[in-house]
Amino acid sequence: MVFRRWMSSGRPELIGANQTSSCIDSSSDLLHLMSRESNRPVRQELMLDLIYPAVLGTILYQLFFTIAHVLREQYPVTAILRIKWALVVISIGFYVCDYLYITFTKRYYWWSFLCDVVFLLAFYATIIAIDVDNPTRPPNYKVILLSYLIFLLVYLVWDGYEFLTIGRMRKFI
Repeated sequence: MVFRRWMSSGRPELIGANQTSSCIDSSSDLLHLMSRESNRPVRQELMLDLIYPAVLGTILYQLFFTIAHVLREQYPVTAILRIKWALVVISIGFYVCDYLYITFTKRYYWWSFLCDVVFLLAFYATIIAIDVDNPTRPPNYKVILLSYLIFLLVYLVWDGYEFLTIGRMRKFI
């Protein structure tokens, strides 16, 4: 456990169980101290530990009711319902890839966080457009395609920037 007390100079002094006293010289040091298990930035930890689980949990909670209705045979398994479930699996696959990228990346910038917020909004819009709760109405294909297009375009820009950055970094090595 780390305790913080303010010194007369206005800088915080952190005192932990295994350390005597040390002063924090920059806010980035404090952000890294907040991340207990790794050296990830707080925005990356926030995305991995709070935002992603919240959005995915909300979506899975919504899907459980539909699964229960299908298992109780209250909803017939039709071609429309099979298409909807295929779209749900494809959508979850897109965003699992993003989650894995966030988990294993060593560089996670502020604009990466914004891209992930766009991904999650598009993911939620996709699930709403699929409309799994209504087994008779077809999904809204225009919104689904737009969400997939947004995901792919943002990812293309993100990947292009990473490719250019790695190319510049190799010149200096």
